[in-house]
Amino acid sequence: MFGDVEPDSISLSPRNLLIWQEAAPRIANGNLAAIFIECSYDDSQPVDRLFGHLTPRFLVEELKVLAVEVEAVRQASLIKPEASKKRKRDRDDDGKAIRIPTRPSLDDAPVSPKTTRPPRPGSASGISNYSFDTPRESPHAADLLAVKDLDRATTSTLTEYQGFNALKNLKVVVIHVKEKLDGGAPVGEKILEELLDHEEEAQLGCEFSISSSGQSFML
Repeated sequence: MFGDVEPDSISLSPRNLLIWQEAAPRIANGNLAAIFIECSYDDSQPVDRLFGHLTPRFLVEELKVLAVEVEAVRQASLIKPEASKKRKRDRDDDGKAIRIPTRPSLDDAPVSPKTTRPPRPGSASGISNYSFDTPRESPHAADLLAVKDLDRATTSTLTEYQGFNALKNLKVVVIHVKEKLDGGAPVGEKILEELLDHEEEAQLGCEFSISSSGQSFML
């Protein structure tokens, strides 16, 4: 559940991406069913009059970022089992374990998708000067290959949202709607109409609703 939210695309201090990256695994695993987020104005509100709030177009823009992160998590989960199978094949080809030199604990530390191993002393390129008794790749090679594949998949996915219903069945409940008090139609109705129009084009797959006073939700 959010309070006031400023779009990252116009913010001087973008921070929403960190939240979407935290939420993405929970959505991909089915552990997060709904998001309560503000959308204070309809799309007619000028950008310089948002005062740290969202309109439907900016809300959908943020949800596209979330959708990309969710899809990246799903792609990563598909890559990991393949890497595990490859490591097993490498070990079982001739039934012999591959001997590697004993190295300091720094080289044995796990490598995350955004981390590279530091160059070893005496090697400008960071490539080891040690040789193996056999030309076959080390047990770490499959892991490093999987990391590279994951980086490529994440980078290509994050480039642009492609419209793949990544947020299918996720409920997006709009809160903190600011009424205009001009005697016109409720702003919430206009916001929902614009959200549905944006969703028809974006194909996020999520379900939008506008909250009302005293309303309850069963998730």
